[in-house]
Amino acid sequence: MVESNRREQWAWWVAGLSTILTALSAGGYVIAPLVYTRLTGSSLSQPFVALLASGQQALGWSGWICLLVWWGSGRWPLTWPASVPNRWIWGICLAGGASALLVQYVLFENVPHITDATSHVFQAKILSTGRLAAPNPPCVEAFFQHNVVIGKSGWWHTKYFPGQALWLSPWVAMGVMWLAMPLAWTLCLAALHSVARRYVPAREAGLAIGLMAFSPLGLLVSASFMSHTTFLLLMAGGCALLIACMERPDGATRRLSLLAAGILVGLAAITRPQDAAPFGAVLVFALVMAPVG
Repeated sequence: MVESNRREQWAWWVAGLSTILTALSAGGYVIAPLVYTRLTGSSLSQPFVALLASGQQALGWSGWICLLVWWGSGRWPLTWPASVPNRWIWGICLAGGASALLVQYVLFENVPHITDATSHVFQAKILSTGRLAAPNPPCVEAFFQHNVVIGKSGWWHTKYFPGQALWLSPWVAMGVMWLAMPLAWTLCLAALHSVARRYVPAREAGLAIGLMAFSPLGLLVSASFMSHTTFLLLMAGGCALLIACMERPDGATRRLSLLAAGILVGLAAITRPQDAAPFGAVLVFALVMAPVG
């Protein structure tokens, strides 16, 4: 039995590694040259890179062939446990965050590429200095940027609500802004799983989070410094705390949890109010229609 469990764990590790290798190969990214360039600052020759790319692709497909053989011989039953341990859920969430960081580094080079994102980062840098706005630049025409306000009152700031900049500003102040959005994606997945497991079986909740963790749209958005992931994190976290409060007896812990839930939902409202409004309407409807007692 122990040997069977160990064999199945190895199979899942091979599946994960094969997925990463084939996905990178499909996108035209080769691990070895990227690491070499990052460490040395120089690049490898194109023929050598092409050879490494072929080797990476072959290694990924070899893993899939091994898995197919294991499955055909009955050595990998592809069973999903009825009760998923918390360490596996956190492993999935951390893998999703690491994937977002990889997309952010490889595709976006840790730089915001959309004017919405650059506006959020600009405001986060202002907040990290302890100010709400910066003085106007001396030559206004030379500093024009979409979604950034250079006001007649003499203050320079974003046009957006401050929730996203509030989330980014501590990481900007610590010099690790690259960590902010992958971490938000990791915590968002954990909060969503906390909500899902109270309404669906553990197996389905784990499978749903596993699929969401590697959603292409989710990874792209969570790697782009935009506010969508932060809003989802705050709203899901608030909902998770609110649901947890319903299962606790009245007391100081419950009141503090309710306060924290309200703060998170309030921060979500000042992050993306256009998304918070319809969610609030659904929440009010659910409260009105919920049975009493």
